[in-house]
Amino acid sequence: MPRRKTSNIISDVMDSAETLRKDIDAVPYEMRDKIREIAVDMISEPKKGRGRPRKKRGRPKKKRGKPRKRKKKPKAETIASL
Repeated sequence: MPRRKTSNIISDVMDSAETLRKDIDAVPYEMRDKIREIAVDMISEPKKGRGRPRKKRGRPKKKRGKPRKRKKKPKAETIASL
């Protein structure tokens, strides 16, 4: 019975990871730590959303607190008299 495609992909990734680990172990100790830090940062980076953001569900939430007073615009008559 042939292997499933997903298990082939997983085994390829695991094989690549093992090879990479052996290659990193062959590098001098000073460089090894930096390489590991970079690799961990690349793996742990959050997935960036692509495309349009999802629509928010529900009603917009009412802002709490006292409403701010807005500055009144000067009327055209007062501007003309200046």
